[in-house]
Amino acid sequence: MEAIKSKLYKLLRRSEGFFKTDMVYLARGGFWLSGAQFGSALIGLLLSIAFANLLPAETYGTYKYVLSLMGIVGALTLSGLPVAITRAVAKGFEGELLRSFWLNLKWNILICFTCILGSWYYFAHGNETLGIGLILIGVFFPIIDSGELYNAFLNGRSDFRSGSLLRLLRQLIIALGLFATLLITKDPVWIIASYFILHTCTVVSMFVYVLRTQRPNTATDVHTPRLAVHTSVVNSISIFTDQLDNILVFHALGAGPLAVYNFAQAIPEQLAGFIKNIGLLATPKFSQGDKDTIVSSLWQKSMKVFLFGLIMSVAYIFLSPFIFKALFPQYLTSIKLSQVYSLILIFSAALPLALLDANVKIKEKYALNIFGNIAKIVCLLGGFALFGLWGVIVGKVVGKAIAVCLAFFLTLRI
Repeated sequence: MEAIKSKLYKLLRRSEGFFKTDMVYLARGGFWLSGAQFGSALIGLLLSIAFANLLPAETYGTYKYVLSLMGIVGALTLSGLPVAITRAVAKGFEGELLRSFWLNLKWNILICFTCILGSWYYFAHGNETLGIGLILIGVFFPIIDSGELYNAFLNGRSDFRSGSLLRLLRQLIIALGLFATLLITKDPVWIIASYFILHTCTVVSMFVYVLRTQRPNTATDVHTPRLAVHTSVVNSISIFTDQLDNILVFHALGAGPLAVYNFAQAIPEQLAGFIKNIGLLATPKFSQGDKDTIVSSLWQKSMKVFLFGLIMSVAYIFLSPFIFKALFPQYLTSIKLSQVYSLILIFSAALPLALLDANVKIKEKYALNIFGNIAKIVCLLGGFALFGLWGVIVGKVVGKAIAVCLAFFLTLRI
């Protein structure tokens, strides 16, 4: 076993000349992140099969819409805290975890009241399901959002093993709980309530576990609150844009078409997670490395990631009809939509964004989020107005491509 490890280590070191990166670090961190992503994708796939076979499309569409409302609420949070914590912890300021938890929880109390007030809109229009859904968001989301900061701490320590295992365990518990709920009831209110209760309990338990086992030091970084606030303002536009498609489809076409639309994205989004992990691995390294050296090799590294995404996309386009016929026979209308959407895998790498985060380039991030998300919104609305659901799918892919090109342009200014 030791001989195999030694040979593998030497092989990875030799490959660094071609890949222009620390391949040992990438293999260690990537093993756990990719393993967790594979497990997560498998769990998500099995849960999607359960939803497809046990729930009517209208009920599933309503469930996904409530989760989209939670995403919209996320635009009002301190969404920049995870990146700020990862950066701070990578530099040794581990006390940011606990300080940021309480800061985030206090901030999110405002969101709690906002959601409860917003639920009156749905109650006034006779939609009790969405009204109750918004109340559940207001009660549970502040705790979930604050508790999930433990993952940013582990990323800052480059402890991808612990982070991956906890993430996988959390998703497994939630999936099993939701499956049990689906066997008992088809009421969307109970399904939504089950999701939030399970999510809250697991996140809180894991946050406490990380505190007790990792024993972070008490050092804090004066730059973290500033970076978190600025990044949160920047992220708010992006978070809203990411949920705009679901809101648009639900209100214009209904819950059934929203279910079709979400099944078209389900597998490509899981595959995109494998590519996004590369950016997650890069952030701690970019925080510690020489900026000029990193920038000079960014283009070569990104081209290799683009090629990887293209290969995954082509493979999925070929296999998707067989996958849907076997697993989602109720959603065969999603196949062609899903094939087109898989092109987003080509643009899922986040290396330029990771570089901007690591170097606290706030002005560049403002520019990226403002202009990049304007492009996404224009593509979404324009595509929907011209081609309906097809236009939304194409608009998301084109908008993502524009945003990636803009990110590369901004890295030239560093």
